[in-house]
Amino acid sequence: MASELEVTQLVGMAAAVAAWIKGHDVIADAQAFKLVAAEQLDVLPFAFDRVIEVLAELDFVRNVQTSGHRITSFYETVPEDYERMYGQLGQSWRAQGPTEVEASLLGVVDDLSNGPKPVDVLDVDMSALDDVLHIGEEAEAIQIVTVEHRRVAYSPFFAYEKPQAIGDALSEIGLEQVAAAFAEVKGFQGTPLSTSSDGAVLSSLVAAGLMAGPSLERPDSSREFFAVAPYGLGADVLSIRRPLLEKALAILAAVRMGQHFGGVTKLQSPVALLNALLQSDRVVAWHTSTIRQYAVLQRLGIVRFVSSGGRSGIQLIDTEDNKLAVRLALDLVGEGEATTTKGAPSGLEQALLTPGHYRTQIQGIRQAKRRPLFDPADLAAMVEATMGWRPE
Repeated sequence: MASELEVTQLVGMAAAVAAWIKGHDVIADAQAFKLVAAEQLDVLPFAFDRVIEVLAELDFVRNVQTSGHRITSFYETVPEDYERMYGQLGQSWRAQGPTEVEASLLGVVDDLSNGPKPVDVLDVDMSALDDVLHIGEEAEAIQIVTVEHRRVAYSPFFAYEKPQAIGDALSEIGLEQVAAAFAEVKGFQGTPLSTSSDGAVLSSLVAAGLMAGPSLERPDSSREFFAVAPYGLGADVLSIRRPLLEKALAILAAVRMGQHFGGVTKLQSPVALLNALLQSDRVVAWHTSTIRQYAVLQRLGIVRFVSSGGRSGIQLIDTEDNKLAVRLALDLVGEGEATTTKGAPSGLEQALLTPGHYRTQIQGIRQAKRRPLFDPADLAAMVEATMGWRPE
């Protein structure tokens, strides 16, 4: 798949890096960031230097310092406006001459973000259709179901774009367990799948791309998925400013992990912690397990660790995107939840040695597919009703 999507993969990695470094001013240790980019952003290590070159060509980074053949540091100058950022990345993608299959795939995914379509009406040259669909499925960007003997394509990105439509459609189909699972998540965003009575159903929804399912590694090294249906957020956050939502989902997963699997340092009130995190220069979550519980947020450039007397706390890295992401996480957690509270060297390399490796919703689809899935007919019925499509 890499050769067919070479340009798209390169610019996609550049977009992920741009969103991460945005607002951070200086990346002082580029080699440590290279490890983080590989772990958290799926930036292939051998492609890292080329990714930085692409960003430099766009003037998203400057003053790139090297030692031998290795990039050691650089300054970020990513545009504050996401629309401008993605617009310039799109220009870079077109300038590098994507293949016909790449161009067709992106066109199909963009089209499917508005809802499903029968495969036979997709605007793709018939000679390239099978390749486009195969590569799209391998990349977790397209899924195919059969509705009344007709193949229908849809995109897992729909879980972000129009979450309300999913919930509304459940009243139209006879899958009471699914409706109950959605109701549970709507009432408690970030529901851990392992503790939910509807865990198997939620796992299937995540695997089908119909519900967001960010995941984290638990202290026992098993992986925990947290089901999220991002209702009520602005359309821009669900689309052009999606990196903010990705950060918010990571924050939500981290606090739910601390709340449900924190052991003796279990988090009592996610709302109280997030509100405190927003206070300027405030250090929160002081205890000996902080680095383990919140390593993912450090790796994503959201918080820094502060250590003293054998304990560690977290402090928000003061960028506008990080503050907006915390507020989005608060919106998802919900102000109605209980607000009772109870009264080491850091650095990127150390964070990589701690548990808690994070996976986004799209990254998690392949892992979630290993769990029990819907009967194909039930999945087809869900997609049909959810997406508002009926065979003609």
